[in-house]
Amino acid sequence: MRLLRPLLLASCLLVAAVPAFAAVPQTITVDGVNDFDPSNLISDDLYDTARYYCSPDSVFPLDIGRAYLTNDNNYVYFGFDWPHKWGCYDNNPGPNLGIAIDVNTAAGGTTDPFNRKIGWTDLANRPDFVIYDVPSVPGNTYHYQILYKWTGAAWADSTRLVTGSGAGPNALGMVDTSGFVEVKIPLSAFGVSAGSQINVEWWYTQDGLSKGPLDAVMSDGVQMSLFPSHTTWDTANVVQMTTMAPYVIQAYSDTVPPTVSQAVATGFTLDANKQFVLTTNKIDVTFSEPVSQTTANVANNYTFSGPVSRTVILASRDASATNVVHLLLNSAISANASFYDITVKNVTDLIGNPIVQNGTTNVGSFFVQNLVFNVDPGVSLCRGTFTAADTFSVEGSLAPLTFETLCDNAMMYDVDANLVWDATVPFAMPKNGVTGKAEADLEYKYVHQCRDYDGGANRTYHLSSDNGGSVTLVDYWNREDPANYTDHPIDVVFQVNAALFSPGPADTLYLQGNEPPLTFTPAGLAMKDDGVSPDLAAGDQIYTAQARFPKCTYNTIEWKVFAGVTSSLPIANDFECFKQGNRSAWLNDAAFDTVGGTLGPLWLPPRGINRCTVTDKAITVVFRVHMGYADPPPTSADTVAVMGDVKPLSFETLPPVTPAWMNDSGTGYDEAAGDDRWTVGVTFPDSSQTYVHYKFWYNSLYECFGMDNRWLALDDLNHSTSVPQWPEIGLWDYCSSLADVPETPVAAGADFAVLRQSFPNPMSPRTTIRFDLRRAGEVKLVVYDITGRRVNTLMDRMLQPGPHEVQWDGRDADGRLLRSGVYLYELSMGGERLSRRIVLTR
Repeated sequence: MRLLRPLLLASCLLVAAVPAFAAVPQTITVDGVNDFDPSNLISDDLYDTARYYCSPDSVFPLDIGRAYLTNDNNYVYFGFDWPHKWGCYDNNPGPNLGIAIDVNTAAGGTTDPFNRKIGWTDLANRPDFVIYDVPSVPGNTYHYQILYKWTGAAWADSTRLVTGSGAGPNALGMVDTSGFVEVKIPLSAFGVSAGSQINVEWWYTQDGLSKGPLDAVMSDGVQMSLFPSHTTWDTANVVQMTTMAPYVIQAYSDTVPPTVSQAVATGFTLDANKQFVLTTNKIDVTFSEPVSQTTANVANNYTFSGPVSRTVILASRDASATNVVHLLLNSAISANASFYDITVKNVTDLIGNPIVQNGTTNVGSFFVQNLVFNVDPGVSLCRGTFTAADTFSVEGSLAPLTFETLCDNAMMYDVDANLVWDATVPFAMPKNGVTGKAEADLEYKYVHQCRDYDGGANRTYHLSSDNGGSVTLVDYWNREDPANYTDHPIDVVFQVNAALFSPGPADTLYLQGNEPPLTFTPAGLAMKDDGVSPDLAAGDQIYTAQARFPKCTYNTIEWKVFAGVTSSLPIANDFECFKQGNRSAWLNDAAFDTVGGTLGPLWLPPRGINRCTVTDKAITVVFRVHMGYADPPPTSADTVAVMGDVKPLSFETLPPVTPAWMNDSGTGYDEAAGDDRWTVGVTFPDSSQTYVHYKFWYNSLYECFGMDNRWLALDDLNHSTSVPQWPEIGLWDYCSSLADVPETPVAAGADFAVLRQSFPNPMSPRTTIRFDLRRAGEVKLVVYDITGRRVNTLMDRMLQPGPHEVQWDGRDADGRLLRSGVYLYELSMGGERLSRRIVLTR
């Protein structure tokens, strides 16, 4: 049933009178499952945006669907459909979900609290409150929930009216990850009771000051996405909303006693240096509903227990958030490896229902953990862009940190003069009644000089009581680990072989790269073939240029050749290697320094133009496999072959192509007949991909079922068709050559997913990570280095059950190439985690 048909014509912009809505009172469990009574449907607004359908997933990336309202004696409940899954619109920026509430007075705000192009001047009764939800989905840098109240002159954060704390990732307890969004707000926060009328509007908008209501539940005629015609993404003019849905607060018979929702330590103060005092004697207890002030303010109704002995000496119900009670202990507590507990007795709700003293629903437990933040700005200090006198702070998404005002707390100091700045922040977390743990997800960043954030996405850390009372995070400013940067200047001599194109005297070549003194801005550093040092010989078509990379240069550089406009080369006025990756070089500061230095410069070999990630000549590779452990061992009547992903090899052509057939006859490259060492020489043509992944094949069977392919890098510098490349001999059905990184043929599994080994592994330059989800949920896929430092987040989004895959190119979160080594990739959903190892080679 569609109560308020949303497909209004654009001409219907007049404010229409809407009959007040009388519903069925309910107590709703806010869990993302729609348990609203059907009669509490305010409007079915589905299918009224231009971008409502996204083949083949049938998702509605802009569309708000059914909207519901109901209440009980304590809360008003809001619910509406919003597709958390984005399908083919994953790149849409910054979804923001808004709810406006007017308490039936002429006063209220006329502007949007986020300064979007949304206004309310055309309404007789304007919003007194606005709820905004910025979900944790692609396109949103931050995610938080906030309740704004109109003060008469401006919008103010009033989230504490609901929770007793400020805005944050889940500040309102709003569920927005299941496709059905739910939130409850105390009637006392709105100042209404049974018989009062409120007016409500829902809308969808996006990050950005030019954004208006892409979808609106009641004000359909002015929404900016209109079925079936078009979507207007940006607007210079404020879009004035036209209508709100009236709702009458229903009388409700309350027989349900209050319960303790949570207890948590608060009130960690600051010292004169704006660092946190790591002790507090304040605790907030949050109940499931507003409680009687008379019973709530009795200190003897609360018992403190835990690893230390304390007594509650004062209890005071919050003046605004009447479901929150502030407790004061006779002595302070601090971080500990054990939980603290508050047991409540004799407290009643506003009707007089007393809390049940059952040892479970009348107990709130919490954990206090100190997080020690270390930031090492060593690379910036080395470059001279920072000084030892500079200031740093840490900002974050979880109280007591905020992102709102820089340097208001958690200032960092180098107290031990080791050029690492430190700050310790206490986090109090309530115990989860299901898992028995206290957990929270923190997003944080470092700030320099109270002005500049370090680069890249927000850093993240999963706080957990499993990790004890104190955890230290070791980070590098801009994620610049000094181990990845040179500790002295290095001269590099770049060479490129232009012989394939026979350049003339007028041809010009330029060197470009990603690290100073090089850039990828045309034209670049001129390369010469004039015999003047460092060029070795004039006219040999080997073009040369020398660049000095200063101390503290990232030690993996990328470069390419650019041809000037006068060039007769096929890349005139453009970069070489179209659709290929860049060339790369490792600045090994242990082996090289500068011209005239002790170690001397790094000379790069002269590979051909347009040969950045492919070979510049044909190469013969001699593949060998020991078949003695095959059962039964092959005879001359059997077929043993090598299969691969670079022509002439193939993984798909069966039976194998003739050039892949191997022999043990003592002919060709085979060294001895009958020694169980099967051999074949395979010639890869010019311009073959540098990295070849392969396996051996015996009759109709691949070796190493479920394991990674073997791999090799075609060495076109030292090998050719006349000087074949001889990889190490393989052992049939044993594909791992890294004894210190054991790989299992089976996939790692847990209740929520099966995580498969990346393919290929070792990887160079990229790999594919596959996993199978057993249920829908918020999924993160993160890569860590061997020290446990997060280097990249490959995925952080809602996914449906089924198979999924992600590619990784061996780069960190800032796009920099990582060094060769062992890395860990971890798949998580909530508190469940799976991980596997991967080897990166350069």
